[in-house]
Amino acid sequence: MVCAGVSLRAGFLLPLLLVVAACDRAVPEVAASEASGEPAQPVTLAKIDRGEVERPIRAAGLVTPKHNADMAFKVGGVVSAVLVEDGTRVKKGQVIARIDPTEYSAGAAQAKRSLDQAERDLSRAKALHADKTVARATLEGAETAEAIARSQYAAAAFNERHTVLTAPSDGVIERRMVELGEIVAPGRPVARFLGTERGWIVSAAVSDRDALRLPGGGVARVVLDAAPDKPLEGTITDVARLANPRTGTFQVEITLPRELPFEPRSGLVAKVTIPTIERPPATVPISALLEGDRDKAFVFVADGGKAKRVPVRVAFLTADRAALSADIAGYDAVVVEGQTELVDGAPLRAAGQE
Repeated sequence: MVCAGVSLRAGFLLPLLLVVAACDRAVPEVAASEASGEPAQPVTLAKIDRGEVERPIRAAGLVTPKHNADMAFKVGGVVSAVLVEDGTRVKKGQVIARIDPTEYSAGAAQAKRSLDQAERDLSRAKALHADKTVARATLEGAETAEAIARSQYAAAAFNERHTVLTAPSDGVIERRMVELGEIVAPGRPVARFLGTERGWIVSAAVSDRDALRLPGGGVARVVLDAAPDKPLEGTITDVARLANPRTGTFQVEITLPRELPFEPRSGLVAKVTIPTIERPPATVPISALLEGDRDKAFVFVADGGKAKRVPVRVAFLTADRAALSADIAGYDAVVVEGQTELVDGAPLRAAGQE
C-alpha cells in the first residue's frame, strides 16, 4: 500500500520504505475504528434515586355515622304507637315507638304485690325469731322468699319499661320498619337509627398489603364525589383485624372532622388517599423501562461509553418513577431517551443528564 503524496523515484527508495512502514502501522488503527461499529448513539441519562418515596394508598368507601344501629324492642307485643318517619331527626331519649304495655304492666303489678307480701312475711318472721317463737329455718325461708319476689319484680318492671323504645343519642331515623297494630317479636328491627353525636366516618376497603402499611392514627385525604371541590382531612381510627371472607380486603375507618362544610349524608361515595413513605433499593423514571412483562423489565446504563442492558424487577410504580426490588449496583444513571435504538454493547454518547 502506498501513502498519498509519496514519490516513487529510485533515489528515495529508503525513505519510501520508511514511510510505507509508518503507513502500514497507521492503517490498522483507521480500519479498526471504521470496523468497530456505527457512530455513537446520542442518549439522555437520568439519575437513579436511592431515597424515600411517597407511595400513597388509594381506596373508595362510603360515608356513614360512627354510631348506627337497628333499634328493636326487648319484648314482643302489639305496636301501639310509631312516632317517627323516614328522615326524622330525634334527640336523646325521644320516644320512637311503643308496644301495648297491658300484659307487662299487669305482670309488674302482680310481681310488686308478691314482693310486698314477701316483705311483710319477712318482717313478721324476724319479730317472731327475736321472741324465739319460730326456728331459725323459718326466718331463713322468709328471707329467701323475699329475695325471690324482689328479683321477679325487678324483671317484670324491666320488661314493662322496655315497651317504650327511645333514641340512645341524637340522630336521624334512616328507615321506619313497622306500622301501627303490627305484632313484633323481641329483637325484630323497628327502625334504622343513625347517631350523629359521635361524628361521621368513611368506611373503605384496602388490600392486605396496604393494610399492613397503614400508619396508625395517620391522616387521610377524603374527597366526596358529590363535593369534589371541598376535600377533607380525616384521621385513621381503626383497621379491621379480620379480612372480608368474600373479597379478602380489610375495612379501614377514617373519622371525618367534627366541623364539615356541608351537611353529611349516609351513603355518600368518597375517595380516600392515605400518604405513606417507603424506601425502596432504587427508583428510576418509568420512561427508562423497556419490554415490561408484569414486574420484569430492563434498562440501559452507560458502561465505559457503551450501552449495557440490565434486567430489573419493579416493586411498584409512583406517578412518574418505578421502584425497583433490587439496586442497580455500581451505576448512578439510566438511559431515558434514545434507549429504543440501543443494543447491548453499542457505543453511546450522553447528551445530558436530567
